[in-house]
Amino acid sequence: DTAVHAVFQELITSLQIRGVQFIEIQSKRSSATFAPEDSNGETSISWKQLFPPDDPLRVEDTLLVFRPKYEFVLARDEKPFFTATMIAAIQFSIENKETFERCWGNPEAQKVFREKQIVRTMWTILRQQLMDCMSRHSLNPVPLPWIV
Repeated sequence: DTAVHAVFQELITSLQIRGVQFIEIQSKRSSATFAPEDSNGETSISWKQLFPPDDPLRVEDTLLVFRPKYEFVLARDEKPFFTATMIAAIQFSIENKETFERCWGNPEAQKVFREKQIVRTMWTILRQQLMDCMSRHSLNPVPLPWIV
């Protein structure tokens, strides 16, 4: 929808990212196997992004904090072998309060911001974190796919 796209474009010009921090990172290997990994099996990655119901937190009048939670499941031949959960805090400053308030009042623009912009902002960071988690469990890292 072009109207929603226009509101979204205005919304992102009213904000400036200030920082990304991880609050929690957990990862788990389903079992310890000392045999070489089956490199012939097809690895699939499923993931989801979730937000607390009260997101974004309004820290100050001009500061917002989003706290997305990411859940990853890696499976080979439809059998999960690795899971990871990451919760981040992403801080934004509101550069134009009037524009932000008007645009954030549009539920569709909010949805696009959460589902598209936050994911695009976090994806390369998540890719590296996931690869690091897998390495810590003595697994060959599997990179997240490109997002379009």
